[in-house]
Amino acid sequence: MLNNTAHHDDMRNYQRTSPQREVHTMKTENLMTIPELMEFLKVKRNTIYNLRKLGLPTVKIGRSVRFKADSILEWLNEMEHRNPESVSPVLKMESSHLL
Repeated sequence: MLNNTAHHDDMRNYQRTSPQREVHTMKTENLMTIPELMEFLKVKRNTIYNLRKLGLPTVKIGRSVRFKADSILEWLNEMEHRNPESVSPVLKMESSHLL
């Protein structure tokens, strides 16, 4: 006969790592679409495409592309500290119409 406590522990471990739980976690991470990222960064669509060429982190879901706010901010911060000239011109081009 199976040890009931061991079975209970197995179920608890399964619940922690079940796909349903992972899906719920992903939903709460605020994945953004391109228009939402444009609003978040206050830039135009072309700037998003240019930043993607520079390595902007993305999440692919089928044919769709999504962005995690934490990953985007971390990446921009790293780029700014590692090589300020690589991102600054892209963002400056975007804000030049505001002058």
